[in-house]
This record gives sequence, structure tokens and C-alpha cells, in this order.
Amino acid sequence: MRRYFLLAMMILAACGAKERDAQSNSVSPTTPQTPTETAANSEPAPAAPPADFKMLDFAPQYPGSTLVAVSSAQLGGNQNHEVRLTTTDEAAKIMDFYRERFAASGLRKTSDFLSGGSGIMSGIGKDRKASIAITKQQDHQIVIVTYSGQ
Repeated sequence: MRRYFLLAMMILAACGAKERDAQSNSVSPTTPQTPTETAANSEPAPAAPPADFKMLDFAPQYPGSTLVAVSSAQLGGNQNHEVRLTTTDEAAKIMDFYRERFAASGLRKTSDFLSGGSGIMSGIGKDRKASIAITKQQDHQIVIVTYSGQ
């Protein structure tokens, strides 16, 4: 039951992620949104990640993935980061990589769910949290890594 609740929370959090990205990202979108765009195409272009951006060891960039966008925000006294990646690897392989990294970094898994090419996983450790969400889009996977702490 807890897994389904977490899955529902991740889906709800993702619904507001586009608006939060636009508000919290310090880099302006590469293409301005025009009022004549249709609702299906109203998503602003993702902001280019800073050239010096580096993910932490407990929540690293997936090997061979492409860094698409980075958002950071100060919430509850913590600096929170959301990183969007793309890769052509299957969701199960991505989940295995992050399971191994979370365990090696001392994060205790709080959720782990994989079904139909989509998945979520989260972990918590001393003064750090991390989660991933994976979804298939056409011929690639979108991986969203969210983390806070050092």
C-alpha cells in the first residue's frame, strides 16, 4: 500500500514539476513560449544545464546518459536538485545502477517499484535523500533524479 501511495505522490509531484522548473531555474529557457502554442505543446523548452554542474556520488549521473535540464531550489533549509537525463538503456538496467549506488552510499531504500518500463526508487541516509523516476518516451527513457544533502 505504501508503494502505491508513494507512486501517487511521485506522479502528483511530477505534475507540478514543469511549473516549478520554470520558477526555480536560474537559467532562462532557450526558446520563449508564445501564447499561440497549443496546450499539448505549451511546455517551455528545458533550460540548458550549467557547464560546471556535477552530480554527487550518492545520486550520480547515469553512465552514458545525456543531461537535459537541472533545477535547484532552497526548500526547508535544504538545497534540493532535480536533474533530468535521457538514455536508451532499459528501465531495469537503470534501476540496478541506482540500487547499487544508493546502497554503496549508505542510503536506505524507502521505495523501489518497477513495472512496464517505468519505475521509482527513493533512499534516505544521514543528512541526504535521493530518488529517481523513470518513464519511457518513444525510443528512450527519461530519468529524473532528485536529491538533497551532501
